[in-house]
Amino acid sequence: SYRSGLDERSRSDEESFQALIVRAIILLGPLREGIALSRTISQGESPLGFSKANNVMKVRGILLNILESPQDTVGPDVRESTRVLAILCSQLLRVHSGRDLTNAEISAVLRALSAYETGFLRDRLSPLLPDSDRAQLNSFLGDMPFLVSVLIGRAVSNSELSTTFDDRIINNG
Repeated sequence: SYRSGLDERSRSDEESFQALIVRAIILLGPLREGIALSRTISQGESPLGFSKANNVMKVRGILLNILESPQDTVGPDVRESTRVLAILCSQLLRVHSGRDLTNAEISAVLRALSAYETGFLRDRLSPLLPDSDRAQLNSFLGDMPFLVSVLIGRAVSNSELSTTFDDRIINNG
């Protein structure tokens, strides 16, 4: 009833705001985890560890093989989502190895990644893969909230204010 009393523009603004709140709530977990991970990253340690980094390397290889497929065997939507995932893998490996990664690069891949649901990625890419590669990809996609947290952690650790920001957010819940 509240929205029915609003003019067209106000109703549109309210709907956009409500959609934004839903996205913010979905990202709250990865944001909190990313802030906590920023301490690890700032200390020069990898938040991925050897096992997850190894999985990311294997998945990147799988994705690069898909990208090398002939154009007619992989549609443009699959090719683009594969490209985004390959960039994500490369960025995660840069975090793992302590190499430079800018907030602009992180923002660009997170923005591109937001266009794809994990289920969509699994449904589109799985048929292209043998069983062993499919299991590797599914493990990677299952870790997506943590992997996003790693990039958020890197973005926070890139900030000059990361220590103050970390303490304030973590201590206030």
